[in-house]
Amino acid sequence: AWYNNRPWTVGFNYVPACCASIFDMWQEYRHAERMPAITREIERAHEIGYNGIRLFMSFYCWEKEHDGYMQRLEEYLTLFAKNGIRTMIVFGNDCSVPLERYKEPTFGEQHVDMGYHGGIAVSPHAGMPGVGYTVVDDPARYDAFNEMVREIVSKYAKDERVIVWDIFNEIGNSRRGMLSVPWMERFFEIARSHDPIQPLTACAWTLNPGHEPSEPERIAMELSDVISYHDYKDFQTSVDIIDMLQMKYDRPLINTEWLHRMQGNKIQSHLPLFYLEKIACFN
Repeated sequence: AWYNNRPWTVGFNYVPACCASIFDMWQEYRHAERMPAITREIERAHEIGYNGIRLFMSFYCWEKEHDGYMQRLEEYLTLFAKNGIRTMIVFGNDCSVPLERYKEPTFGEQHVDMGYHGGIAVSPHAGMPGVGYTVVDDPARYDAFNEMVREIVSKYAKDERVIVWDIFNEIGNSRRGMLSVPWMERFFEIARSHDPIQPLTACAWTLNPGHEPSEPERIAMELSDVISYHDYKDFQTSVDIIDMLQMKYDRPLINTEWLHRMQGNKIQSHLPLFYLEKIACFN
């Protein structure tokens, strides 16, 4: 009923063109001077027909620039809503590099060496040996990350500008396996404790027709109110994934990452598919 009583959601994962990374869009540095460009992008998105945004939180900015961070979150939500766009807020993320390659971001001007989104040449998906590291692995910061989830959900639990809480992105990625599952379960628990009007979800991201999802993804989908997933595959495989999810879960589907032209995952083929199947989608 929640899903059928709202228009089809067509959205995008957002990092402004004037920012080097997710971190860069949240820090105070140059934020005010960037807002006109960000505003133009959002107005253009509205003109094209977008009505949803998937927005990753930045723990580092929340931790070090707390009050300003919360003000910027409110500023973004207000801008998006003014343009008819509702926000999916993302907390946890297993897309990471091993500890030996991990560098905590520094505030100020961001170095951009190109080659991959986020201003880094070496991708977290580059097949590096070792297990990916995330800030939640640091016992000294685990409670603080929980507090970020609690504060943001409690503030916006009844706010119509937020459409879905995306509790965890790509659980088990970067060879992490089950490592982040306890963190994800705790984030779900915190969010549900505030009785939000929005559903909660965590994505499956390695789905293949005829194969069972990984154990972390299975747990994520069982915890989710609505089923979210990633799919960068060709048209027929995408159709088969949709059939599989519809038969197994009989719940609203949200594709939170798609569009990979080299694999035949294209606007021309996939956007009509999502529309006809009424699957919310964020490219």
